[in-house]
Amino acid sequence: MRRKKNRSQAKIYQRINVCPIQIPPTTILNPIYHKPMREWLTEYSFEDGYKPFDPTIASQITEQLRQEGLDGLPETDDEMIDTFGVGWWKYDVEKAAELLEKNGFTQQDGKWHLPDGSLWTIELLTLKEGQTQQIRVGFAAAESWKKFGIDVNVIQVDSAAFGSAQNTGEYQLVTAWPSCGVIADISTQMSTWRDVFVRPIGESASGNAARWDSPEGTAMIDELLNMPRTDPQMVEKTTELLKLMVDEVPFMPMYGAATFTPVDEYYWEGFPSAENPYAAPWQWWSNYKYVVPMLSSTGRE
Repeated sequence: MRRKKNRSQAKIYQRINVCPIQIPPTTILNPIYHKPMREWLTEYSFEDGYKPFDPTIASQITEQLRQEGLDGLPETDDEMIDTFGVGWWKYDVEKAAELLEKNGFTQQDGKWHLPDGSLWTIELLTLKEGQTQQIRVGFAAAESWKKFGIDVNVIQVDSAAFGSAQNTGEYQLVTAWPSCGVIADISTQMSTWRDVFVRPIGESASGNAARWDSPEGTAMIDELLNMPRTDPQMVEKTTELLKLMVDEVPFMPMYGAATFTPVDEYYWEGFPSAENPYAAPWQWWSNYKYVVPMLSSTGRE
């Protein structure tokens, strides 16, 4: 029983991959963007030559889970990367302290202070309930920053207040779902990240809530939007856009997570499955209109 349970746990972990770029590491996008960019990410460096990317995260996660007694874990490097991602950014408190001090921050009695001498306090906004992963990552980040010496207050609100604050930009930091992607051509999904969608703080900017104001990024997205999906240069130019987003950081991606969509086929059958993935199974999105016509009654009462 234990072995079967542990294998199930490993499969669940497989659905949560660390994500260093601004699109999720799905089965489709991982081999198109994440894996090909791994070498570039590994060699990515600051002006002083420091390389912030850690390509060993997948093996570290695997080893940690193995020590916790889980079976059914990936064995080879490729399997680890497929399961847990291509890598993520280093946890380096010494480099973080160096950068803060370079910009006028000071540390007193274990607490970081702003250049003006006042205590550095951050308010991190997240949900009160509903999106469990979104909430957990907020508290995890806050705990890490507190340990480092930053005074962090996590504020939890209901979904209505959260959505309003996120769209109007009335927050300091927020844990959210800012990006998505299903197919190689992500231009439509990225279309609202153009600077034309930037709004002043206090006005709704739901398409560009982070208010990424990048002329270069806008030009790249415009070019992709006007490019045929089958253009052989589409992936190359999208990769250049993703590299720019690593430089400018409109938001910090942390992981990609898939959601289980259980169905009951007692009355209806024909739902998308792993064996027949004819459409995305997300009934809370408008694309579910492509699933409904495929369902048929079982005749059971």
